[in-house]
Amino acid sequence: MIIRKKNTSFTLNRAIQNVNKEEDRVNDYGFSLVRFKRKNKALFSQIISENVHYLSINNYLSSPERAFLFFLSSVLEMHSNALMIPIDKTKYKKEDKNSLLGKYMTISDICRIFKISRTQASKNINALLKKGIVLEYVNSSMKEKHGRVVGERPLFLNPEIIFAGDRNRINAILAKLVMEADVLERESMKLPWKVWLSPHDKYARLVTRKKYLEYKKVQL
Repeated sequence: MIIRKKNTSFTLNRAIQNVNKEEDRVNDYGFSLVRFKRKNKALFSQIISENVHYLSINNYLSSPERAFLFFLSSVLEMHSNALMIPIDKTKYKKEDKNSLLGKYMTISDICRIFKISRTQASKNINALLKKGIVLEYVNSSMKEKHGRVVGERPLFLNPEIIFAGDRNRINAILAKLVMEADVLERESMKLPWKVWLSPHDKYARLVTRKKYLEYKKVQL
């Protein structure tokens, strides 16, 4: 028995011809056909490999801090890199999920979700804040008379290390947090890739260190 392989190229060409004919017909009525693009809904965060390698060979992070960073990479909001409460569809009822959407993670949330002690969570967060790996946004309106911060204190992961989204469309506020403090640069951690936000640009992007130094020179 001989099995002949179906000519997929011929079949595809016939299908395209048929679509083109249908498009001509609907165009006469003022409509158009739009190609459907399949989108992968899997959430992701990408390691900026060269920068992480640089920090590793310079022993910038301790082993517990590296492990903790891995956990945090799983709860990043796409495009903003904010630490957000993840929603497990199998555990929450619809009304519970809606109440948690858009909630920044607190130390208590980190302890609950990753099943670690408050002491351990606070120690690692404070260490990563001090080293410029985790960033904290504090609005001046969130301060009381005595300077104590009240309200939400959103935490973000430095996009020069790990970023959830397009590396050419980094949130401008996030970029300003990195660039204004730039703890890594102050600590003489000369990363191969740096965040840069040009004046009047809507988004920031990652640029090579050479480009970063050129931009800095022009800015000065």
